[in-house]
Amino acid sequence: MEKKTNSNDSSIDGILNPAKFSRDRQVDLCAECHNGIQRVGLKPSFSFIPGRPLGEYFKALPSFDSEHPDVHGNQVGLLQRSKCYLSSDKMSCSTCHDVHTSGQSLESYSLKCLNCHNWQNCAIAKKMGHQIANQCIGCHMPVEETNVIVSQTAGQVVHAKMRNHWIKIYPTGTGAKPE
Repeated sequence: MEKKTNSNDSSIDGILNPAKFSRDRQVDLCAECHNGIQRVGLKPSFSFIPGRPLGEYFKALPSFDSEHPDVHGNQVGLLQRSKCYLSSDKMSCSTCHDVHTSGQSLESYSLKCLNCHNWQNCAIAKKMGHQIANQCIGCHMPVEETNVIVSQTAGQVVHAKMRNHWIKIYPTGTGAKPE
């Protein structure tokens, strides 16, 4: 049987290994589902081929609120605004997320931050000491309400809440606090 490979040599017998994709193609693979609903299809639905640039298939529409886009609107786009992402050529969704495991604790995600950052440099470290090392995600990726997923139940409007993937220092008073 003849072995087949695609143009980026990450496929054998039609099985693609995203770990062998460039960072941009890895992120595109996640963005196929996690880049929000504000997009225009350039090719037919379900035609995306992993390892190809997502821009060949979808064109993102401009965000209505570029200062603080909706937390559900585009998790990948929010991550790509992060200084952590912009200052690294390796950081991707899989830096923190493992598709082979279910949800992890906030502490385990915070430990991933410490691969690049020192907890002692956090402004709150002087108050909290070493325990701040388990709180990176609570402050720098706060849970926020979305205006995209909204329901009305028992006369009340309920907004789904999601963790913001724009990793940054949020101003005090925005609801960001250690969890």
